[in-house]
Amino acid sequence: RVLAISDSNYREILDNTGIPREKISVIPLGVEIPSQKISLDEKDGSILSVGEVTPSNLKRKGIETFVRSARLISEKPFYLVGRVTKEGREFLRREAPSNLIVCDYVSQEELNRLFRKASVYVQVSYHEAFGCAVAEAMSYGCVPVVTDQYALPEVVGTCGIYVPYGD
Repeated sequence: RVLAISDSNYREILDNTGIPREKISVIPLGVEIPSQKISLDEKDGSILSVGEVTPSNLKRKGIETFVRSARLISEKPFYLVGRVTKEGREFLRREAPSNLIVCDYVSQEELNRLFRKASVYVQVSYHEAFGCAVAEAMSYGCVPVVTDQYALPEVVGTCGIYVPYGD
């Protein structure tokens, strides 16, 4: 048995392996819903993205686009959460504007705090098998800004803003 985490992931498995349909099951991921109600008063206008800053993720996960966007919307704080490799750090040293706050790894409690205060969550990836961080952010009342790639439309549906990949 092969477990797919989204319909998109199911199609990828069918397209890229010889595994028969009947051996594949879709079991979408879930997220814990915050126990306390989210108030709009808690939202501070910040913009958040979660993803490791690695050479492959700069393009695939849209990190480059997120960093460029921070430069274009300089009056808002942008938070980037995730492990930063040596190459990623070099990219950020060259490209990051002053309103981009890079958090590296944070505790789940700190990530939840960032989700709670952020107004917008950005995941402008080329490829997502599911998009767990998007679902988490949405559970905290963040407006998702995503691409229409792979599983992202399954997670966001009509509740977000879609942008072209790389734009």
